[in-house]
Amino acid sequence: MGGKRGATNFIERSDFAKFFESEALLQQSVAALLTRIPGTRAVQITHGPMEHGKDITFFSKSGLGEEILCACILKNTKISGAVASANGARAVLLQAEQAFDTPYLDANGHEHLVQRVYVMTPYEISAASTASVVGALRRDAGRISFCAGSELYDLFARYWPEFVSGEKSKPRKSVTGKPPAKDKDPGPEFFVSYSSPDKDWAEWISWTLEEAGFHTTVQAWDFRPGSNFVLEMQRALERAKRIVLVLSEDYLKSQFTSAEWAGFFARDPAGKERKLLPIRVRDCRPEGLLRALIYLDIIGLSEVDARTAILGALSERAATHRAVISGEAPLGARGFSWYGAH
Repeated sequence: MGGKRGATNFIERSDFAKFFESEALLQQSVAALLTRIPGTRAVQITHGPMEHGKDITFFSKSGLGEEILCACILKNTKISGAVASANGARAVLLQAEQAFDTPYLDANGHEHLVQRVYVMTPYEISAASTASVVGALRRDAGRISFCAGSELYDLFARYWPEFVSGEKSKPRKSVTGKPPAKDKDPGPEFFVSYSSPDKDWAEWISWTLEEAGFHTTVQAWDFRPGSNFVLEMQRALERAKRIVLVLSEDYLKSQFTSAEWAGFFARDPAGKERKLLPIRVRDCRPEGLLRALIYLDIIGLSEVDARTAILGALSERAATHRAVISGEAPLGARGFSWYGAH
């Protein structure tokens, strides 16, 4: 684990930057912090091609009380004053300009423009780095703010004191990059099985399940450097009660993923206990044994709808609606797609 802690697991201010093992861990920690700050809502980590310079988006109140869209740019490295560096202050400002220029599309299809950008890093920013962009900062006064090093530490200390104090209520994601599991859990509810190209999808699905209170195991979070991969995989598959299959063409072609779900299929070949939960994230057509399984299709859904669909899939029965005798079905009955053998 990054970061030096004392006997009470306290994160020293001087070791704050070392604590974050990856940028993903920094993203998840800052996102969780933002949810604890009064007046913020709809905190969302953005990924992939729709990011457009924004690592996190959220809505907050401005000085006059109106709600505005804010974005965070997160850097888990020192921001330098070098003009040509990808981690230079000028490059960061270009990323901020991209965040301003590209509208954010919410779950209802409405466009919002970013009004304020916060550049956050656990490292202190040198005077030379600030000097390299002082003109731009004056031009964009009030729109771009830096929160670095001690300032970010103080923000955690004020709104999420358990994070720096290491008290029991601090989420496990500070160690593994994931939210907390229930105490004394005998094993994870789900093992999330995926192929490498779908790593982001696997982490997002795992995060969605963990936020809902389900303990998961996923290779990206739980197989740590120095451990034996084969033994870790065996232990994870033996302890998990169910398995999530992150379906894509890459997943179906992989020589390794079939070995991961085969044991669960053998334990529940008729699907009565729903040991396997296939979720299709990219276009593919399951064949063989998987063809008989009903899978959840979240391709093309908004993040809100995809999350609702996944959590709804865990219930014993799908939500039902009163039948319509004549005319079209009610709008509320149109939703997520389930597919299986035909």
